[in-house]
Amino acid sequence: MVDVTYHVALPLGMGEDGPEPREAVECTSASAAIMRAERLARTEGHIGAVAFSRTGDPGSGEFGDAVFQMENLGGRRVPPTKSDLAHEATTCKLPYGLF
Repeated sequence: MVDVTYHVALPLGMGEDGPEPREAVECTSASAAIMRAERLARTEGHIGAVAFSRTGDPGSGEFGDAVFQMENLGGRRVPPTKSDLAHEATTCKLPYGLF
């Protein structure tokens, strides 16, 4: 099968038990995901956003680890990391069967 890379902007909101992922947005490129995440982080009801990509085989459902391009938490852009919050956000069930 052919590997496909998905680029995603994922906004984060505050839930009853703390930060939680909102609806993910699939983007056409890593730079588009970063720009979209920047806008989503400033949207009312969001406390931040992450931009990441994952590569894998949609047929088998096997994907590699998320590669973070940007995190914007609390209105401040931080370098890409595998923070607990970002990891938790990207391991949740997202639309399109991406993960």
